[in-house]
Amino acid sequence: MTREELYASIYTHDTIYLPPWEEQSAPLEVALGCSWGKCRFCDFAKDTFSLHSDEKIEENLKILSKLQPENPRVFFLGENAFVIESERLLRLPLFYNLSPVNQRTVIATLLNYFS
Repeated sequence: MTREELYASIYTHDTIYLPPWEEQSAPLEVALGCSWGKCRFCDFAKDTFSLHSDEKIEENLKILSKLQPENPRVFFLGENAFVIESERLLRLPLFYNLSPVNQRTVIATLLNYFS
């Protein structure tokens, strides 16, 4: 597969939106659609809400690590990617090498960042 085909295989849409401060991060799609989906002003989230399976996330992470091996940061894509339970997040290969204390620190940081 070409690089373009590999990228197309791990993303649902052609356009990827990242915050400017995350433009150097590797974007990993973990969800589609919005878990709330009731904001009258929003025309952004058109997909039905779903979370990718652990297997799909791990498969996409493997492909992404081949496409962007120099990239130490991952940004979770999805209109509401952090509805994933912290226990499930910690089972992802991203967190395998972290001690339990560091795992809790990562989750606490994420929760503080998005609250």
